[in-house]
Amino acid sequence: MRPKRQAISESQLAARVVAWLEERSFDVYQEVRLQGVYDSCADIVAVKDQQVWVIESKLRYSLEVISQARAWMQTATYVSIAVPAVGRQARQDRNLHALAREVCDWKGIGVVEVNFALDHVVQRLFPRSTGIAYASPFLDAVRPEHKTHARAGTNRGGMWTPFRGSAEKLEAFVSEHPGVSLKEATRLVENHYSSRFAFAAAVRKWAGKSIKGVEVREVHGIDCLFPVEQEVA
Repeated sequence: MRPKRQAISESQLAARVVAWLEERSFDVYQEVRLQGVYDSCADIVAVKDQQVWVIESKLRYSLEVISQARAWMQTATYVSIAVPAVGRQARQDRNLHALAREVCDWKGIGVVEVNFALDHVVQRLFPRSTGIAYASPFLDAVRPEHKTHARAGTNRGGMWTPFRGSAEKLEAFVSEHPGVSLKEATRLVENHYSSRFAFAAAVRKWAGKSIKGVEVREVHGIDCLFPVEQEVA
């Protein structure tokens, strides 16, 4: 009796593609959102020589993943999908996969296949250049935090955003300076807001919620910030 094949997750698929890209000297970012452009995030954004390659990873060929990839063709130099390689297939599956690759070829979308049994990644179909180079909005959007903050394919949220970056800096500062006034904290903590007043308003709104490590307490009539576990003396 053959052993049952171990299920592969989308995050495992994406992690193998990320490693493959890094081995080829790409700077690789994960779960990158272009603010105000799309509701979805790009799974993998690989950058080399100011050219951007976006790869959407899914566990099977589908019109959904092809459509997701195609949406990035106005913002990236190259676009591909990544799927697991498959062995022996039913004729119907082979026909569907062949058709999906034909659609990708027609649209200029590349296909990357990951063979987990052989620990091998291959470009089954090379993407065509969209002509967008050196001016991709992804070049302004990616941050070092995108490399490690959220693994592509996890679908659990937690992707890095400017808000998350500001929140983490505030949480770290308050942890080291419990009881600091809100006014002082918003003056000293680097953030992405256009003004200290906007930052302070966001802290009041999101403290204890999206900014989980901080809470606002009034001390002698002044709004002060404390780590959530810190008690007032």
